Amino acid sequence: MIYSFIKNIVVQKPIIHLLDNKAIYRHFDGSITNQLEVIQDKLISLEIPNDVLCYYYASFYVLSWKNLIIKVKVNNQKISQMYCQYNEPNKKRYIMQLQYDGSHYSGFQKQPDKKTVQGTLEDVLSALCNHPVFVHASGRTDRGVHALKQTIHFDSHSALPMSRLLSILNTTLPGDINVLQIHKAPPIFHTRYDAIHKTYRYIITRDRDPYRSHYAYHIKTWETALIRDKLDLFKGPNDFANFSKKSEKSSTVRIIHHIHIFEENDDLIIDITANGFLHNMVRIMIGAALYLDLETIEKGLRTPQIPIAKHVVPASGLYLKNVGYNAHSYKVK
Repeated sequence: MIYSFIKNIVVQKPIIHLLDNKAIYRHFDGSITNQLEVIQDKLISLEIPNDVLCYYYASFYVLSWKNLIIKVKVNNQKISQMYCQYNEPNKKRYIMQLQYDGSHYSGFQKQPDKKTVQGTLEDVLSALCNHPVFVHASGRTDRGVHALKQTIHFDSHSALPMSRLLSILNTTLPGDINVLQIHKAPPIFHTRYDAIHKTYRYIITRDRDPYRSHYAYHIKTWETALIRDKLDLFKGPNDFANFSKKSEKSSTVRIIHHIHIFEENDDLIIDITANGFLHNMVRIMIGAALYLDLETIEKGLRTPQIPIAKHVVPASGLYLKNVGYNAHSYKVK
């Protein structure tokens, strides 16, 4: 039944009634729009054939013809997300999991004349593959933020020595970046759009150790039970407009699945798992738990259109802990 619904994209014009009011569409050139009329026009211009191949992959329905692919996500019988990409048969896609110390990088994303994790990875991979390589990550980490397990993908038409590739990369990369594993992935896999949840860790410490100043946020004291009560308010679906940096994203609603808080020696460790995160969301949530009262947090969630005070804790205590995917995402057909 759902396949028939997806194939209606091909034969029904107009198709606006098939789109969720907050649907987003990413075209082959990388441009993104949430304007329903524009989405309709772009889809019509593609002239998708009636015999298009339609199948299910991870959490997406897929339309495939020639060397073109559209990944479609459906919620409540409405199309919520559409991502277009080219399938180049002479290239193979690789997925890599890595960890890094973000202390000396200007964030993950490549920036002109700045040292970044992405730029460092692309330089090493381009030299190894003997052609320009572009890295795509599950998400960008800011300046000073670390990763315990970041996930990236890249494409290459070179015959890479898979049995030795891990050791070659870790020998070539600087010591503050370590590749945990690398393997082939389906050409349709995308680290960002296929992610179903992410976990961030934040570390607070009583230990005034200068050697840890880049790895934990030092405060003298805290009440663990009170912090837990405050963070519990964020669980479930909420509008995080008051608990994130101002964003142009179409929706500021996110779902917090789990919050795990525990003490270890002089540290308070907080793990937050959600279906996605907005810019500075974790750091502002932690700041709220430390410096706002329960009533203010409740008000900020209940009336997201009315601004409240934001306390952004330092990036040094933040770690991308893990990125979760549907098991079928990794399978190479």
